[in-house]
Amino acid sequence: MSGTFISGMLGIEGKGDPIDGAVVFGSIAVIIITFITFITMNYKVTWVSKYSVLLSIGLGWLIFLLLGKTTSFSSHSERLIELPKLLVYGKPIWDSGMFVTAVFITLLLIANMMASIRVKRPIKKTSD
Repeated sequence: MSGTFISGMLGIEGKGDPIDGAVVFGSIAVIIITFITFITMNYKVTWVSKYSVLLSIGLGWLIFLLLGKTTSFSSHSERLIELPKLLVYGKPIWDSGMFVTAVFITLLLIANMMASIRVKRPIKKTSD
């Protein structure tokens, strides 16, 4: 594992910071939840196997919420739901490199689609 990952699991944010026991406890709990997730992915009850990853993510978030280690967020709006603003980063700028890339990607996707159709055609004929 990388040093950054280990430092995060120990709750060390900078050089000389002490190990945060709550974060270590939460990290151990998340590791245990990860193992349980892998076990429940093949569970006989279908809804458990389908939603095991989602439930594990929610459970890990809940653990760190209970430990008080989640960051609070402030609402910049009075509304509960707000639509995003258009062109937040400014007006689009024409770039010839972007055009060339778009053409190549389009050709690649069309070729991939044609190959998929050709591969599927013999399979469909044998199943009829």
